[in-house]
Order: sequence, then structure tokens, then C-alpha cells
Amino acid sequence: MKKYILLLSTCVYLQSQAQNYLNLQSYKLENGFTVYLLPDKNATTTFGAVAVNAGSKNDPSDATGLAHYLEHLLFKGTTTMGTIDYQKEKPFLDSITTYYQQLGRTKDEIEREKIKSLINNQAVQASKYGLPTEFHTLLSSIGGTKINAFTQTDMTVYHNVFPGEQMEKWLGLYSERFINPVFRSFQSELEVVYEEKNRSSDNFTMQMLEMLNKNLYPTHPYGTQTTLGTSEHLKNPAINRIYEFFDSYYVANNMALFLVGNFDPETAKPLIMQKFSRLRTGVVPIFENIAPFQFNENIKTNIRITPVKVSVIGFKSIAKTNSDEIPLDICKNLLSNESETGLLNKLTLSGKVIAAEALPLRYHDDGAEIIFVVPKLIGQSFDKAEGLVFSELSKLQSGDFSEEFLTQVKNEMVRIFKSEMEEPEERGMKLLNVFNCGKDWNYITSYPDKINKVSRDEIMKIATKYYAGFHYTLHSKTGFPKKDKIKKPGFKPVITTQSAKSKYAQKFDEIKNQSAKPKFLDFKTDETLLDLGNNNKLYAFKNPYNDIATLKIKYCIGKEKIPNLNLAAALLNESSIKNIKIDDFKKQIATLNCNITFNADDNFFSIEIKGEEKNIAAALILINNLLKNPEASLSAKKNINDDVKQDYKEEKKNASAMGTALFNYALYGDKSDYKNRPSISEVNKITSEDLLKIIQKAVSYSASFHYCGNNDFDIVASDIKKNYSLTAQGNPEIIYKEPKAINKTTIYFVNDKNTRQNQVYFSVLGENYNQEDDAKLSLLGQYMGGSFSGLILQEIREYRSLAYSAGGKFKKPTMMNKPLQFISFVGCQADKTNESIDVMLKLLEDLPKYPERLATFQDYVSCSISSSYPVPRMHTEMIEELRLRGFTTDPKINEYNTVNNISFEDMYGYYQKNIKDKPILITIYGDKSKIDFEKLRKIGDVIELTKDDIATY
Repeated sequence: MKKYILLLSTCVYLQSQAQNYLNLQSYKLENGFTVYLLPDKNATTTFGAVAVNAGSKNDPSDATGLAHYLEHLLFKGTTTMGTIDYQKEKPFLDSITTYYQQLGRTKDEIEREKIKSLINNQAVQASKYGLPTEFHTLLSSIGGTKINAFTQTDMTVYHNVFPGEQMEKWLGLYSERFINPVFRSFQSELEVVYEEKNRSSDNFTMQMLEMLNKNLYPTHPYGTQTTLGTSEHLKNPAINRIYEFFDSYYVANNMALFLVGNFDPETAKPLIMQKFSRLRTGVVPIFENIAPFQFNENIKTNIRITPVKVSVIGFKSIAKTNSDEIPLDICKNLLSNESETGLLNKLTLSGKVIAAEALPLRYHDDGAEIIFVVPKLIGQSFDKAEGLVFSELSKLQSGDFSEEFLTQVKNEMVRIFKSEMEEPEERGMKLLNVFNCGKDWNYITSYPDKINKVSRDEIMKIATKYYAGFHYTLHSKTGFPKKDKIKKPGFKPVITTQSAKSKYAQKFDEIKNQSAKPKFLDFKTDETLLDLGNNNKLYAFKNPYNDIATLKIKYCIGKEKIPNLNLAAALLNESSIKNIKIDDFKKQIATLNCNITFNADDNFFSIEIKGEEKNIAAALILINNLLKNPEASLSAKKNINDDVKQDYKEEKKNASAMGTALFNYALYGDKSDYKNRPSISEVNKITSEDLLKIIQKAVSYSASFHYCGNNDFDIVASDIKKNYSLTAQGNPEIIYKEPKAINKTTIYFVNDKNTRQNQVYFSVLGENYNQEDDAKLSLLGQYMGGSFSGLILQEIREYRSLAYSAGGKFKKPTMMNKPLQFISFVGCQADKTNESIDVMLKLLEDLPKYPERLATFQDYVSCSISSSYPVPRMHTEMIEELRLRGFTTDPKINEYNTVNNISFEDMYGYYQKNIKDKPILITIYGDKSKIDFEKLRKIGDVIELTKDDIATY
């Protein structure tokens, strides 16, 4: 212990801020491994992550995508985890390595297919011993959620959320994964990466980002290679080179641990030393210092990949490590910000362009500032729209903005920063930046002070330095990008055993789970409920973090009862008090350092105020005046028209959105949200006066007020009654939208030849929901759809490489005594559609039995319930929702108390009642040319539709 204490290198205590949740402890172990501990007693979970200072920029130029592929493989276990007998598995894995090296050297396609077949045969043999999802299963067993990882240009991060009481097991798992890893399921995971690349090909935003990087960083790996890698390199992966990458960069002195949330740091420290001191130290390859590229002339690229015409202007600026970062952030917010008071925001609000926004695109070694512009759909050229943008940039450079405006922007940036710091995961992400960029925690926590010290002169100087001179412009018109054609491989499924456990897992199970006292919602004492009169109620809860308060007003009426209420809410966001210009009204709100948003969903029309505690009452007065005397300019209504037109265009070219639209149509018919909406021409005909009358109707209903802050609750109630008009019509209720009955298995299909990935949904209607069955429901939901631990993802992604995304879940009805629904999904390459459907149907119709897995899911449900208590700002809304659904106590109490009493047969019986032998609704959106329709017709009736059949345009 003395040696451990001596290894403490830095401890940053920020007592002056009187905010204990920002008290960071940071130190290094003897092997160079960095540790960041940021405990927060008010959090309900712990965010944990391990980061490596290496990303896709470190990929060899002739083996791109390597860092990202390695990220996938580090979920597959080690020599002791993820295998029932590594010594028997190893010869087959070694053969696979050898064959992949041969594959990389072979050009002849016939010979390549022979080698792939040999690889597949060896993979099938190795699968008799491998347990590639065991890491995920063990992590789930301690209540781990949000299990994920990401590869960026400069860093790779493995992270998830877990109950802090399970620290010993979590640290053991996260350290073990980096000790003697084994890249099993190599062939299967390669196909999964292909599917991920397919998804990016269907995403025009990803395509634009790739084009931007290519031209903004033409001499740096940021631009010369992509994180996913080229198709050619993915076709010729070399396992030995991935091991070389791991050996070079995954060393203790290039890695760090991050723990943020509800845990005891003194308990964690000795465990951290015990577990992570095992990681080896190494010499990290030095990344070549590449001078940032600068333009010596303006460059323009013309492409066709977006649903509407889009211009993107890129100015070279700074790397993340540059001291100009904060003044540049202020410049960005002077151009576009949350309050919509920015110089570019005004172009949008006034209808001069459809959209204009400033965004940073900064990496560790280089960076750029981006201006995103959408010209008016008719009659406005790229040049005209960009001319308006450059005019606003010149104002920034010349100082043509008021000191008051600068102060407002700074205050808003500080408020947003404080709000972000409430979330453990957000604090964790900021710590990742500290590690990757070589900053210290004080740099992050002093961000508000640094913002306030930036002068007007410095802003002008920075704006002139970075938003003037030569730049890059990307013009995209309507069209579809060219996409690689990847053929489905003829692999045999690589199916692993379900019942066995590795030696590591057996020892893991011997470590006793640390019991956590579960925290449940108490409808009587967890919040203060005050009667405001006229059937209006105030739900109040204390904010333990800062002086930022929220007040959300929810009127008990939604767009299900008042059509076009969502359009009216959108218009209200761009409206002002009568005889006050929209810019002046936005300025009034910004002066209060508040953000106000109007929204409408099926059940509620809501108004949310978020801002400094001292200004909430004043913001309430502004809203009240707005609701009494709203006025929308002609440009505001035109903006709504253009937004709807743009949204519909983007939707029609977004495979994921259209897949959802088709599924909704199959479930609800003409009552679907996509069908039961106005067309573009109908939106154009609706007047501003019509929409504002809808608002008046909505606010005639009673409302619930949800407050989270530190003011005295009685004072908050008094402020509401004094400053806000309370009405009495109606009682809160949640609308139940009833899906159509499924009398026989039916397939709905919409053809879109331009998609790379087909979107396939499945729906089964079960018996009426009963809250007493929640434990069975949760267990079966995890057994079938619990990410990598669930059968759906294992069978479809892990064993057969049919899709990148696949899963399933139960959807509880919004009302008691209504049918339960099981929904599953596959996003797959078009030529894998038939096989994906066959596998999913087999699971739904004849679910495999693995009783030995039940205990893992019982552990997961118990542990995850212990950490599912809502964050403060969502606390009262969750209680109200449960009440409206008919609950009088937190339903998780019963679930927690009964989950360990459920037998496997109980759970399986629940499957038999609610899924087995039920007719199935299937929807397919995608490329018809690669689907065998004769096979589909053997499954059920096939109904072919068009885009216009499933959605109103």
C-alpha cells in the first residue's frame, strides 16, 4: 500500500467550486497506466471506460480499417476467457492466420475463393471451443448496460455503464480483455465490419464527412484514409498485422482508465492496482509530425449525394490542443447557438436561407471550422446563399456585434457546460479529451472562467485569422453516391456452444456479487406535489448539481387529439410576442440566459424552460405573454413549409427512416404517424393564424409543471400562479394507439434499388400486458434480445454474419390490459435478406432452450434495477407517466422481488403464450433485385407497396 501511495502523481481537488462531483483524483501506476477517478454520490450508476491513445490515423496506409477491426476483436476474449479449451482451439486459429496471409498475397479470384473456404472450415472447427460473446455475457451479469466501443481518428475507447458496487468484477473484466487477447471469430466479425461499412454507404452525412476530410486534410491520415478502411483492405485482412498493432499501441503507458459516477474511490484504488498493474509497458511508435495543410487557393468539389442541395464551407483552423480553442468556440457560438441569436441563425429565421450553421471539425493534430448551408429550395444559387454567409462572417471579423450579444453568448456557453457536467457519461467523455490531448482537468473545469476572459478584440482577431482567406467548398446536389458492390459470402455458420463456460468465467462466478440496496421511486416522498388550482399540478425535485433549473409545462393534450399541433409547436419556436420582432424576442430570452422550446407528441403539448435559477420566473412571464399574443412573420411560416419539404425529401432517401415508416404503416395503417400527417401542399395551405389558434386550444387544457432546481418549492408554485395563466380543461391521459390485429403471417414490402442495407422488422402481438409478469418479460427480453448475450444478435450477427444490427424487445402498451408486442429487427445487406428472415423466424417460432443461461439474466435484471433510478431532471416526469399508465407504486419493486423466483420453464412458458405459434407481421424495405420472392411467399402473403402508400408527401 505504501508503494501504491507513492505512485500517486497528481490529485486535483477543486474545493473552491464547492462541487464535490468535480473532485478528480488522477494518478499513474508503476507501469505507466493512467487512472482518472471522479466519484459522484448523486449519480445512480458508474461510467467506466478504458482508452488507448491510438486510432485510425495510426493504421498502416496499406491496411486501413485495422484499428477499428481490432476494436471489434477485443470483445472476443483471451486465452482464458471466451474459450472452453484454448489449447485445442489454438491450432485452428493459427491455421486461420496462415490462410489469411495467403489470401492477402493471392490475386486470382478462383484461388481466393478456395482459400476463403479453407478459412471457413477452420473457423467452424475452432468454434467448437470458442465462446466469442462470453465477455459481454459476464459484463451483463453484473448489470452492465450501454456496452460499446468506438474508434476515432486519434483514440479507441471501450466503455459501458455499471453499478458501482460491482467494481471488482468490472475491473477484472476490463483488465483481462487486454491481457493475451485472442482474435477468434475473425472471419465472422469481418463480415460484420462489412455490414457496418454498408450502413455508412447508405448515410449521406458520412459520405460528406469523408469528402470533407479528404480535402481538408489531404496530407494527413485524417484525409487519406478512413476509420472503416477501404473495401480492398477489408477483403485482405492480415491477423498478424492486427496483433502487431495491438502489441505496439495497447501498452499500459499508452492507456488510461476512467471511472465516473457512484462508486467508492478508496475501495476501487487497490483493486485498480491489482488488476491493471498486470498490463505490460512498451515503447509506443512515434506518430510522424505532419505539418497542417493550408490552402493556397480556393478549392471546390461538386457531387450529388444529398436529398436537397447543400453547401459546406471549410476553413482550416486548429488542432484540439491549440490555445485558440476557446475563442474559436465563442466565434462558433456568435455565428450559431442554442438561443438562435447567432449571425447565421438570423439568416435562417429571416428566411434568407433554409439553414446555416457553424460547426468545428477538430482533431488531435489538425482542424477546421465548417459552415453548413442549405440554400432555399427554389430560386437561390449556391453563390447567393454563400454570399449571405460571408457577409455575416465579415461582421464577426470587423466587430459588428454588440458587447451585450457577446455577453449573452458567453453566458449561454457557461450554462450549457454546467448542464453537460451533470451527466457522468459526459464528464467521462471530457476526461477522455484530457487524456488524449494532454490537458489537465483544471483546463476543463475552468472553461467558464476562460470563456469570460476572452475579449471582443480577441474575437475579432481570431475570426479574421480563421474565417478569412482560402477555403474549401463542397457543393452537393440531389443524387445518390456510388456504392461498392459486396457479394454475400457463402460461409457456413460459425456456431459456438451455448452451455459451457471458460475457466475465467468459472472463477468470475465465484466472486460474490456485491449487493446494492435498490432504490425505487416512492410516489409519496420522492417528489413534492403541489396543487396549483384549476386541476394544474406542480411536481418538484431538488437539483443536486448546480444553479441551472428546468421547468417543463406539459398540457394534457397532444397531436393525436389536435392534428397539426406539432406544426403549431414548430411555428411557435419561430414566433414572437405581437409587435416585437423575432430577433428582439430571441434576444430577450437570451438575456435571461434561458432556453425555451415548444414541442408536441401524441399525448402532450410541452414547453420547457432551462436556464439560470434566478431567471426562471422572468422567462415564465415571457412565455405567458407569447401565448396570449403570439405573432408569426411570413418568413417564419415559410421556414416551416421549407423545413417540412426538406424533411420529407431527406426521409424518402433515408433507408432507415423509410424502413420505420413501412413498419408503422403495417402496424397502424392510415393512423400511422407517417401516413396521418399533412402533405407538403397541405402544409403550405395552412396559415400561421390557423396554427396559432391550435396553440390557443392546446393551452386551454390543464397542465402539469415539472420543476427541478434549488428554489423553495412554495416560491416556485407562487411564481407560477402569479406569472402564468392556468386553465382547467381536461385531465392528463396517455393515448393508446392500437396496432392492427395480425390474423396471419403477412409481409409488407417496398422496393428501393438505391439501398445497400435492407431494413427488416418483425412484430408479434401477445396476450394482454400484466405488470405482475414484468420479471418474466424482462428475463425473456434479455434471453432473446439482450444485445450480444441475447439469441437474436448471436444467431444473426455473431454466428452467421448476416447483419451489423439485429435485436428484439418487448414493447409494453401504454395502458393496462392491452396486448403486449414483441418487435425484432435486422439491418442486413440486400442479398442476405432471405437468410436473415429464416433465422429470425426460427427463433420466434421455435426458441432454443438453454436453461443454464437463466442465472446470468437474473443477475443482470437484479443489478440493472439497482441502478435504474432516474436522473433528477427526469424524476418527476417518470412518476407522472407511471401514474397515468395506472401504476400506484414503482413496478420495478415487484420485478426485483420476483426475478430470482422465476424458473426457466416459467420464462419459456411466457414465450409460448406471447410469441410461439402467433402470426407474424414482417416488413421489408430495400432492394428487391437480391431477394427471392418465391421463398417469401412460402412464409406468408406478400403485399407490395410504394413509398407514397406508406407515408404522406
